[in-house]
Amino acid sequence: MMSYLLELMRVPSIKRLKLGPEERLSVAFANTLRAHTLNGRLHGTWFHIPNEGKRSPAYGALLRAMGLLPGVPDYAFLTSDGGYLLELKVGRNKQTPHQLMFERWCGRGSVPYRVVRSVEEAETQLSRWGVLV
Repeated sequence: MMSYLLELMRVPSIKRLKLGPEERLSVAFANTLRAHTLNGRLHGTWFHIPNEGKRSPAYGALLRAMGLLPGVPDYAFLTSDGGYLLELKVGRNKQTPHQLMFERWCGRGSVPYRVVRSVEEAETQLSRWGVLV
């Protein structure tokens, strides 16, 4: 296996962290993506977009000035065919107003965007897009 992938996919221990439902889903999904990447089933590259989290107002302003956008989905996938975006939600959680605005923006540009509620649903969507084989 390519050593750079192993280095990029290395995960620190999070055993002591208290995770919420969407965080647990995201960790499970990322672990699944790592496995698919390392065994060659996932074509292209992927990453999580960490928009959530508490920040000082000054640091938040700096991030916005640098291009951070509210409502950006959780995961991006880039392939030679284009880009694909997934937003993970748990249970009956709904998209925020900013997430809905970002989804509309994607629709205007024909950028594939989906909301998924499980690892299995995400894998199915990635397969439909041809990202996961």
